[in-house]
Amino acid sequence: LLKTKIHLRGRHPDDFLDLPQLTDPSIKAQIDVMTAMASMAYWTSPNLMPLIVFRLIRIFKTHGNMEYSSYIYAAYGLVLCTLGEIDAGYNYGNMAITLLDRMNVPKFRSRTLMVVNTFIRHWKEPANNTIAPLQEACRSGMEQGDLEFAAHSMMVRGNTLYLLATPLDEMHIEFEKNRESLNRLGQVSNLYVTHIFQQTVRNLRDKSCETVKLIGEAYNETDMLPIHENANDQTTLFHLFFNKVVLNYLFDNYTAAFEASQRMTALNAGIIGALIYAVSY
Repeated sequence: LLKTKIHLRGRHPDDFLDLPQLTDPSIKAQIDVMTAMASMAYWTSPNLMPLIVFRLIRIFKTHGNMEYSSYIYAAYGLVLCTLGEIDAGYNYGNMAITLLDRMNVPKFRSRTLMVVNTFIRHWKEPANNTIAPLQEACRSGMEQGDLEFAAHSMMVRGNTLYLLATPLDEMHIEFEKNRESLNRLGQVSNLYVTHIFQQTVRNLRDKSCETVKLIGEAYNETDMLPIHENANDQTTLFHLFFNKVVLNYLFDNYTAAFEASQRMTALNAGIIGALIYAVSY
């Protein structure tokens, strides 16, 4: 981070809007690989993701912008927000959206909107302001074939509605619709998270359900926990233990809630910066 900040010294985020187009094919090939790695790292090796983003930012500053740039600037804003540099991160997020519109590259609209509205906007604006852009990100991803980020956006939008205290009956319908869509898209990690929230809603609204254990028609924690652990899926594990904290607290099992919170806190690298990360504290 320090190396990147020195490299960017004296630069305002909007200065990146006027960089020339990057044309070197060998550098473009490197960026293709690193950008793909950044997305994968977020789910399984969250501490690696910022290092990739820092390297890409320095490349853009030296060689110019390309179609990926808005997404990477948004990711840099994400990193800054997680480090407590909220104003700077928010400015990079806004610049990323401006560049996205200026370059008019629909292929990367979904992922840029998803990052800004999952990790940045809620730090400076009401979280409700992210709902419509996340819906747009989902729609754009479907249209452009960016199914990974369409699925991320769908999952985050559903979770955000839940955290905004949307009535449980409405959330039951929302999560069922999302479950069907994510299953059709084959986006497993997002599907698992949606299953967790869907089962939580069932526990809260259906008196015949188990109250504090996520075991039911939508999700079975006994079966799924080893799968998430073997995959080192820290993001899904965080959501699992977050919901176990909520359920145990609401049903007066405070010792179990505390134990689940300890597991959850150890996994916060898998969700750091998102709205649910802020809510969990």
